[in-house]
Amino acid sequence: MVKKMNFCVVLTVVVLTGCTPIPSDYQSVSTDSSTADVVDSSEEEASTSATSGSENSLAIDEFEYNGKTISVLNDVPSILEKFGTPDKKEPFQPEYQSGRFSYYFDSEKIELNTVEVDGEELPFYIRISDENVKLPKGVHIGCTEEEVKAAYGEPSKTYTEAAYFMCYENEKYELSFMIGAEMDPVDEVKSIEFINVDTRSKYNFDSKKRLSSDVDTVPASGDSANGLAGEEFLYNGKEISVLDKPHEKVIPNLGAPFRIDDLSPEGVFLYYFGSETEHIRLETYTYNGEELTKSLFINDKTIKTNKGIGVGCTTADVLAAYGDPLPPTDKNDFSMCYKFGQYEIAFHRNSKDGDIVSFAYINLDTFEKYLND
Repeated sequence: MVKKMNFCVVLTVVVLTGCTPIPSDYQSVSTDSSTADVVDSSEEEASTSATSGSENSLAIDEFEYNGKTISVLNDVPSILEKFGTPDKKEPFQPEYQSGRFSYYFDSEKIELNTVEVDGEELPFYIRISDENVKLPKGVHIGCTEEEVKAAYGEPSKTYTEAAYFMCYENEKYELSFMIGAEMDPVDEVKSIEFINVDTRSKYNFDSKKRLSSDVDTVPASGDSANGLAGEEFLYNGKEISVLDKPHEKVIPNLGAPFRIDDLSPEGVFLYYFGSETEHIRLETYTYNGEELTKSLFINDKTIKTNKGIGVGCTTADVLAAYGDPLPPTDKNDFSMCYKFGQYEIAFHRNSKDGDIVSFAYINLDTFEKYLND
């Protein structure tokens, strides 16, 4: 399972379907790894197994795009050179100061997600929905579950959550197929994802170091400006807290969402309230069958923290209210993050001394469960 992760924290990785209803249950089924034909302690044996009798000479971690062979195990400059100029590049969930970026190619049918670790940009995952991309043994978007198994054998893991996922694991990479979708009755491969296991391990380790820190920040000036606790804000006259459960209090107080996104197979859902241009985004995570509040992202100009800080405030305003923030996780992120025991607040800027363009509350207990699950 991919963890989209890090702080001031991160929120999760895989937006595969949109506007889906809340799932009634969560199912995770693991298959004994000995049954997964492609999982092998020897990279050479795994490659041989996957490409034996194939329609091409690709290794199992590779795919063919516009006549070029690409692997999630390649370095980022090599991958970018083969993909060509991206349609766009954007920060990946900036509210978590994650140090991650997404590059989109081929009308957003291909996504390269990267993360900065110790000053180096590393490939995290490559997600594909382009039917012209070819994998070993001719597997591609549109193949059936039976065709995938015929090529790769039984999966290491399967997940059912708004869609069916088949995952093949190796010590260096993970390959997953999304089969069908809740809103699409056709059971065929809709999305393919390659994950760099080494990058994921480095990223998770960095997240855990930050999460385990005992250093909390303390507000620098005065008490609440509006009578609210530090983790609360007002929306339409009702108190909203990142520490409350989503379906007991958060969603009832926010009202009906205008959109719901499913980030399968992560067990994560995004609920949007307000409007497309100015909204609140609630992110939840399903843990042991219970949906928990993970974060609340805000770009609505009318909403303020308990110290009166919101969109449009200056860097000086934030420093006066909260003091010095936690150190940034990378040089390209201009968020200002503050940790307060059970939660964090992250204020996002587009430049080092810019005004606040959005902010987020993060539930650290839920984030820790997500990271360690």
